Amino acid sequence: MLAVGDALTHCWTGERLKVLAHSADELVLEDLWPAAHHVPEHRHPRMSEHWQLLSGRASFSIAGIEHVLGAGQEMMAGADVAHSARVLGAEPARVRMTLRPALRWLEVVERLFRGDDPGVLLRSYPEEFAIG
Repeated sequence: MLAVGDALTHCWTGERLKVLAHSADELVLEDLWPAAHHVPEHRHPRMSEHWQLLSGRASFSIAGIEHVLGAGQEMMAGADVAHSARVLGAEPARVRMTLRPALRWLEVVERLFRGDDPGVLLRSYPEEFAIG
């Protein structure tokens, strides 16, 4: 299992993630999204997710409303709110993400990054991850 200080690269997308902090109350990750990266719409039934854009530009769709963020700007989706994100422009985006409570999201990320089937993850982690 990933621990604070560990880094991981997604096997297909090249997305790079580092674990900054982890407790039962919150998980803080720093993520480097490559240019053209897209996070499909999903929701976290029992967790809120907060993003701080550290560099680059990204678009976040929260409950169907699009928000364009630049470096230094922040956005949040509450628990069970559908959201997606994508990098804008030719430069990667560096994003700090905070999920509260952490639940088992670190396990989901580790399995997702190694290439596990998202459908299996949806069934295995119903409190952490859902679509629709």
